[in-house]
Amino acid sequence: MRLPPNFGLHLFRASHLWRRAANKVLADSGFSASAITPLMLLAELGDGLRQRELAEEMGVEGPSLVRVLDGLESAGLLERREDPCDRRAKTLHMTDAGRHLLVQVNEALNDVRQRLMAEAGEADVEACYRVLSIIEANAKREQT
Repeated sequence: MRLPPNFGLHLFRASHLWRRAANKVLADSGFSASAITPLMLLAELGDGLRQRELAEEMGVEGPSLVRVLDGLESAGLLERREDPCDRRAKTLHMTDAGRHLLVQVNEALNDVRQRLMAEAGEADVEACYRVLSIIEANAKREQT
């Protein structure tokens, strides 16, 4: 398989522009994509995720995530609870308000997804999703 030499650059730019479009839409909610991402991951991976696990999933350092989680907790969108298996660790749980906000955010972001992928056919979108999933899985494997 031969990749175009600028494949990574295109991936980086597409990610940056996607995030910018998402942030523009999210501005009305008072949150950025980086602030909403923990809620999206909790919805995908399930309540009760440890802070450390969430930081790994997001590819950020613990202290950076703590500031974001503090804001989400202050806004009443998530709760930190003592981990029953390890009292030093905290688990994360989305509140009803967090779930409600996430529904609204996903509706707004769906419009962004539809606009940015408008010229792509269904098969293109499915192939793109598969390729991105492969890249993500391989990159995670390399980090461990």
